[in-house]
Amino acid sequence: MLTSENKELTSFRTDLNSDLKLDSGLNLDDILSLAKDLPHTQQAPICKGYLRQKISDFQVLEILSFKPCGFGEHLFLQIEKQSSNTDWVIRQLIKKSGITRKDIGYAGKKDRHSISRQWFSLHLPGKSELIDTADFIEQLDGEGYRVVNHIRHNKKLRIGSILKNEFKITLREVSETIDVRTIDKVRKIGFPNYFGYQRFGRDYNNLNLANELLLDGIKINNRNKRSLVLSSARSFLFNLQLAMRVNDNTWNSVVEGDCFMLNNSRSYFSTKESSNTSTQECENEESQSIQNRLDSGDIHICGWLPGKQDSEVVLKSKELEGKSIDNMSRWIDSLSELGMDSSRRAYRTLASDLECEQKENVITISFSLPSGSYATSLLRELVDFKDLSLDP
Repeated sequence: MLTSENKELTSFRTDLNSDLKLDSGLNLDDILSLAKDLPHTQQAPICKGYLRQKISDFQVLEILSFKPCGFGEHLFLQIEKQSSNTDWVIRQLIKKSGITRKDIGYAGKKDRHSISRQWFSLHLPGKSELIDTADFIEQLDGEGYRVVNHIRHNKKLRIGSILKNEFKITLREVSETIDVRTIDKVRKIGFPNYFGYQRFGRDYNNLNLANELLLDGIKINNRNKRSLVLSSARSFLFNLQLAMRVNDNTWNSVVEGDCFMLNNSRSYFSTKESSNTSTQECENEESQSIQNRLDSGDIHICGWLPGKQDSEVVLKSKELEGKSIDNMSRWIDSLSELGMDSSRRAYRTLASDLECEQKENVITISFSLPSGSYATSLLRELVDFKDLSLDP
């Protein structure tokens, strides 16, 4: 299991930020170490355990952000899948329904090593009573998945149309009693919204490919694979920024010049630098108002996903951002040259309905997260776990 003390990790990061020079060549080993050893908000948990000893130990229920209307050209399918990924299910639906890839929609991808229920849409115009027969629905079932519900809607299902994902996760062979104080803290203030290790591929190989793509200009002919590698690079750069703020103990506290994202939204706003000292009182009031909104969960500090547009942060926030990623300037320049649009991501996630039950050496944790947040990023704050699905 991966363990590290925050003090040692902080020292390592400081040394790395000082010594790593991209102009003389990127040290891939150091990048992989940074990707794996992200700091915790407090001391790393001492409670250890195993994740995914059984496929049923990781369960996900996708909740859409809207209710299908019951009529229209698109057949919505709620599918329960296990030991299969979202792309594989889509390929099976194409074969069984006879439609093309562009006629199928989904809201988000779900982990292969889980039992997950998620929604898909199939564009099947015509009289629904003649199409949506029991025989047709049944023949859509395949190995490792089955249709558990279906309904019509007048629009295609789009990526991101998720209100939340509900998780039920079991950890086994747990070494000791879980720290309820940490659970209460996560319940109250949330946890760092790191991209999970799943984002970077097996053995973090996507970062190796990103290094070759961004620095050496290798060709990745598969469009989806190339997109995944570029997304992994941006995710790593975001994690570096968030790690800096966690080490600085400001991941959840306002720093002058921050950008802020509305809760459960991708909309964000930035603070502006002002040299007018006569407005100092107003600025103080605004700063306190922002901190109050942050404390209430209405907004979150957000970090930069690099692209061709510059980051909007200024002042102290810009200084911290620079310290975290300036040594990755060649990656950032390459992402800009490739024409990728910049975006932002919240530094914090709030888990709703967080509950934990421990019976001897088995822990069951249930909670809900907004779309795009990783359950394993919450788990790592509570338990030092080993994910058995990563074993060869």
